Amino acid sequence: MAITQATLHPYRLRLKRPWITASGRIDWRQGWLLAIRDSAGITGWGDCAPLPEAGSESHQKGADSLAQFIRHLPGGEPDLFIGQQNDLPPAARCAVETAVLDLQARRHGISFTEQLGAGRQSCIAVNAACGDLLGGGQACADQAIASGFRIIKFKIGVADPAREIAILEAVARECGRKIAFRLDANGAWNLQQAIEFIGQLQGLNIESLEEPLMRSELDQFNQLQERCDFPLALDESLAHLDPAAALALTGARRWVLKPTVLGGPLAVMGWAGVAADAGTEVVVTSSLESVIGVAMCAQLAAALPPGPVHGLATGGWYVEDVAPVLEIDRGSLLLPQGPGLGHAPDMCWLAKQG
Repeated sequence: MAITQATLHPYRLRLKRPWITASGRIDWRQGWLLAIRDSAGITGWGDCAPLPEAGSESHQKGADSLAQFIRHLPGGEPDLFIGQQNDLPPAARCAVETAVLDLQARRHGISFTEQLGAGRQSCIAVNAACGDLLGGGQACADQAIASGFRIIKFKIGVADPAREIAILEAVARECGRKIAFRLDANGAWNLQQAIEFIGQLQGLNIESLEEPLMRSELDQFNQLQERCDFPLALDESLAHLDPAAALALTGARRWVLKPTVLGGPLAVMGWAGVAADAGTEVVVTSSLESVIGVAMCAQLAAALPPGPVHGLATGGWYVEDVAPVLEIDRGSLLLPQGPGLGHAPDMCWLAKQG
């Protein structure tokens, strides 16, 4: 059954508090939901939510590229558009690929995870996303602990290092060894700054540290890893590398894979396959997409071999979303059980976005 219609629905989501990283501050997230409908009336959804700070295209390029590409969708079979959108920038490509896979899965009455070739899952483990340490991080950590999370993620490298360490130590004293910290510096430091910060983490239960080095110093990554007994991870640096180059340059113990930045779920599956062969861990994280994008990331994470917990508990950051956020129970994100993504936007809410 051919595609009969392809439409874009803009959205703009306000965060409850600023999302602050070494790369800057975000108060709003904007994107476009792509809906493709076939002649049987089945609709597949994809989310185009560019995040230039993480390595995707700009918002304008994403919107323009997607609007131009979808003119070619009506009249074509969905299968024709899998792997055929390589000229699109990554966030736009992710939206097209997601929508096509979602449509195919809904047609077959299977989950998005099953469409990717894996078995249906009911949940995946996720970390709490508490943002930066100064802007409400302590209160977020208290709530995360009470909610049953075992790993709390903080953005670091955004304030005085001594102050950040002091807050980490205070949280650790309160929660003890039952909670581990996942830290993300977003490329804030040169090698010496990273060494100094890591030296102050002794005695803390650190699960991992993402992007400790600025891009110009990535060739020092292995030297830094030798000083740590916890994994260092690459995240936004991957947007500028291919899997072979990432392994050759850094030999990182962990990759943080963002479908919006890497070009869609199938691209992430490719990265994950290379990682598995190399013994590198992978974690799937959102790029602060809408709940539709998060649902895709969650279904994708469920299709990968078991590994570290994923970074998809970002839904609670928004004042309101395009649909109800996915439920999280004691650190496990519950996957929608309907066909495809198992989730669809509130059309009345989207209509108001206009």
